[in-house]
Amino acid sequence: TRKESSAASDVYKDSPALALKVQQKAATVGFDWKEPEPIIDKIREEIAEFEEAAAVADPAAQEDELGDILFSVVNLARATGIDPDAALRRTTAKFKKRFSYVEQGVGGFPSKEGQAATLEEMEALWQEAKTKGP
Repeated sequence: TRKESSAASDVYKDSPALALKVQQKAATVGFDWKEPEPIIDKIREEIAEFEEAAAVADPAAQEDELGDILFSVVNLARATGIDPDAALRRTTAKFKKRFSYVEQGVGGFPSKEGQAATLEEMEALWQEAKTKGP
């Protein structure tokens, strides 16, 4: 068997699939929302809690709240029949394609004879990439 040697070869082995499996188990005993709306409300609540933790610069609380956000988003995916791993892979591929467009547009990184492109320049290229498709 050939072993993968990429630094990212194990990226999708546990997350968000691990959260999905835990949620599926909980749902088997009825601990589950049947509609997406309460999950979306929960995501908003978790974002507010993250903002509170960020406001007081509490890294441990921020990590906890970010975990809660991610867990809730996986729950939304499950409730709507979306595979969270597939959605994340698709979005990552889209990001890589658009970022490559930005990188080419500024002539690589660092750009402009060693000068970094401004965020505004990169954002303009990002928006342009979005108009060209996924």
